[in-house]
Amino acid sequence: WPPALECRHLESLKQLIPLSKKLIMQTLSIYDTTLTELLKRSQIDDLRAKLSFYSSPLMFNETDTNIVCDSHTDFGLVTLNVSSDTKWIETSLGGKGWRRVMEPPYKPIIWYGDQAMQIPDATLKTCNHRISFSKDCDSTQRVGLSVFLDIK
Repeated sequence: WPPALECRHLESLKQLIPLSKKLIMQTLSIYDTTLTELLKRSQIDDLRAKLSFYSSPLMFNETDTNIVCDSHTDFGLVTLNVSSDTKWIETSLGGKGWRRVMEPPYKPIIWYGDQAMQIPDATLKTCNHRISFSKDCDSTQRVGLSVFLDIK
């Protein structure tokens, strides 16, 4: 964390990880019971947080490809992501092109990570996603908070 952010929001940051772990565990226990035993083994040290900030190009041109974070899947088991503008997020399901996520701002999104692919009976699978700006985005900047669960 940047020092100024940490000083100003230290108490909130201390609560963020346990709250994220609780939300991840409750959500996954409902939608994917194959992960229950694995989640029981997880510890607070298995979680990492990342704060990201993206802004639109100064000379935005609708014909430009404005990818600010290229196509990827997340590491670890799952990622909990909260974003100020979800329209910056695009997903690609089964190689059928890119589609913008059209969820309300700050609605949590859970991504399955590469570690989930090691579980044969997992209900959900990884999804390629990227961050890009277009005229569809609500704002000229995006702040995102991601909490990664990477079980050792």
